Amino acid sequence: MRWRIVDLCRWVEERWGVSYSETGMLRLLWSLELSHRKTRPRHPQSSEKAQRAFKKGGLLLA
Repeated sequence: MRWRIVDLCRWVEERWGVSYSETGMLRLLWSLELSHRKTRPRHPQSSEKAQRAFKKGGLLLA
């Protein structure tokens, strides 16, 4: 499920009766060391072995 800042503001207001602007909600999330960003999905054909080799500074030959 994906939460947008607008949805979170609306949910907080319905739940606790406190209204936040989008900017205010972002600041609150940052102050709590939370992030509204999602991780990037992995490509279905990505190779763990190739990624490890790249991180080590080497090339993976096929």
